[in-house]
Amino acid sequence: LDNAIENSKIVIDEYPDSSFIDKAHLLIGISFFYKKQYELSIKNLEKAILSTDSKISIKANLFIAFSYLRLKNNDKVVFHINQIKEPELDNENLYTYYLIKAEILENKGSFQQSYDLYQSASVITKKESRKNFALRKLIKLAQENEDTESKIKFIEFLIENLDDLNKIKDLKIDWIDSKIQLQLYDDVIQDIDSIIEDPNYSS
Repeated sequence: LDNAIENSKIVIDEYPDSSFIDKAHLLIGISFFYKKQYELSIKNLEKAILSTDSKISIKANLFIAFSYLRLKNNDKVVFHINQIKEPELDNENLYTYYLIKAEILENKGSFQQSYDLYQSASVITKKESRKNFALRKLIKLAQENEDTESKIKFIEFLIENLDDLNKIKDLKIDWIDSKIQLQLYDDVIQDIDSIIEDPNYSS
């Protein structure tokens, strides 16, 4: 992230008439967002949002909204998110849009609507890391809401999407614990039997 920021600053300082200026501000803004420096993120994204390239301005608007969400400035979040027209978004921007909307609803206590949007985010993206992030958000939200039945379902979704056996093992333990909470002992016994028979779990 630091390299992206420094390289983009070089473009801005040394090539002020370059066609890449707007993109440089966008990259700096997004990099500061992931560094959790939200005020600096917004400062740069507000320059990128003025771009005549709609792809840059849309993404800048999304990350401004996301930054204000992290700063708990709900009025600003709503202002920026309402400027975004969903049909104009490509799949990866839709992913970010759904995450923002899901978190807004989560903060309002509208858990079912939040579930739906996190699930939409997990489906729309082609990037496995993003898909897994959205699914883990669902598991965490269900756990915080003491919605064990939904938590079990979301764990199953995530397991289907993972290749890392150690992560699958951890999730299986969580899945079994959740099933026990609901007294679904037949399911637990059946799953333990399948684990015992699976050579991948013998190590």
